[in-house]
Amino acid sequence: AAQAALLQSPVGMPQTYIDINLTSQTLIYYLNGVAALATPCVTGNVSAGNSTPTGTYAIKTMVPGKRLKGPTWDVWVNYWMSFNGNIGVHDASWRRSFGGTIYQTNGSHGCVNLPPDMAAQLYGMVGIGTPVIVHY
Repeated sequence: AAQAALLQSPVGMPQTYIDINLTSQTLIYYLNGVAALATPCVTGNVSAGNSTPTGTYAIKTMVPGKRLKGPTWDVWVNYWMSFNGNIGVHDASWRRSFGGTIYQTNGSHGCVNLPPDMAAQLYGMVGIGTPVIVHY
């Protein structure tokens, strides 16, 4: 019983949410307090001033197939899950690796890049309104 108590979320915390840890460069999806999916990710490019903003958000839109276009990028993603304006979680088929310190010099423009297979799984598990917590 003591161990079970340790696994419960703090009072007031959602039991189902996406946890994005900018320090460890990981995304974990908790379903009813249990880690249902965990993956390395790449967040905003710190050296270019494009850090992914911290805070508590919720999935606002989910689009299966979207062209992301900006001043210096034009890419197609298969799984788009926005949570803060034009910032979202999506697959990044152009990346060869995820996690580690990539974000410090070769990160995104603020989005959370996932391996394509992980983005596909996450897309099938979450919905509009799923909380997103971004922290260091």
